[in-house]
Amino acid sequence: MEEGVNGHLTRLPYSELYDVVVTNQHSTGTGYHYTMRTGMYHSPMANYWGMNQWTGQQIGDMIFLDKNGNARTTWNNMVSPHGIQQLAKAEMKRFHK
Repeated sequence: MEEGVNGHLTRLPYSELYDVVVTNQHSTGTGYHYTMRTGMYHSPMANYWGMNQWTGQQIGDMIFLDKNGNARTTWNNMVSPHGIQQLAKAEMKRFHK
């Protein structure tokens, strides 16, 4: 693991890892919306059609904590941080049985 703040390489075995926390999560991406309308403003004959599409991804920071609750390393601006968190926690389960 490389610590984002100081750029130091940190060796943190799963057996010493206690928790992985996701912070500063936000979505980023592009999208568009198209709407077409026909008829009078209050007409019961009015027809509406719309389309919406979103292409995006989740971004967040990940903090890796040791068993004393100390932050050992932080990864900034990770794509799909909750997916990475789930992988780390699955591996941690093997060592904390």
